[in-house]
Amino acid sequence: MNIIDCHLHLSDISAFTQHATINHIDYSPQGYAKECKDNHVLGIAMGVAESPGKQMPDKEVDPLMGIQFEKYPNAYYSMGINPHRFDERAALQLEERIQNDPHLVGIKIYGGYYHYFLSDPVYSPAFELAEKYHLPITFHSGDTFSSEALLKYAHPLIGDDVAKMYPNVKIILAHMGNPWLFDAAEVAYRNPNIYVDISGLYVGKNLQKVKNDRQIIEFHQLAIKLIHNFEKVLYGSDWPLSPMADYIDFVKKLIPEEYWQKVFYQNAVNVFQRLEIKNQ
Repeated sequence: MNIIDCHLHLSDISAFTQHATINHIDYSPQGYAKECKDNHVLGIAMGVAESPGKQMPDKEVDPLMGIQFEKYPNAYYSMGINPHRFDERAALQLEERIQNDPHLVGIKIYGGYYHYFLSDPVYSPAFELAEKYHLPITFHSGDTFSSEALLKYAHPLIGDDVAKMYPNVKIILAHMGNPWLFDAAEVAYRNPNIYVDISGLYVGKNLQKVKNDRQIIEFHQLAIKLIHNFEKVLYGSDWPLSPMADYIDFVKKLIPEEYWQKVFYQNAVNVFQRLEIKNQ
């Protein structure tokens, strides 16, 4: 089965490097290529950056946060936004990148990490460009790995407001708002343009602890079922926070087999319309 992983990372962020080391993951171009090949995965990386000596969330980093392009020149990615520096000039630069880089297939907004609500006017140019060029916006929702983050800016309920503000923009609630899974399910259920990705629900050692926990599995199965539409659920792994194979196996327990093709592949093709495979 071919898989589109719509939420992974290809940036030199200290937290990713640390987790990869702990979990014995080869977080390098060679390691990434091998895991993708072994698991039949096409990845979409979430752009993020931090300045030397600093950690994400970094207020001073460039307003447009990409991936390590010199290491992954042909990778698909969603451009991350640093709202502290995202001004009119940065919006023009973003539009130029969209027009000239076919590998840019989405936009990423880091709720919680940056202390701006998704509905804040600072993000309006990003939503306008997303609508103009048919790009989905992935919104980090739910728990964070940074102690500096504020969870009120990461709650998935804000998606209900923004779905009305930008009804023509596809918005993906990353991590299904974990631990607010049922809130995210309701927002996706009632808004035609809201989707969820189920990346990073558990990572590393926590994934190993819960992957065979029947109560945990049934809890997540129910939350996903309450969206009442498996076409709104996208697979993502949050690699390198967990090995691809382990996370694929975990998600297969959450999704009925009859919907695997949609969740693991077709839904991402429908949402990320700039992927070159869209007409295949």
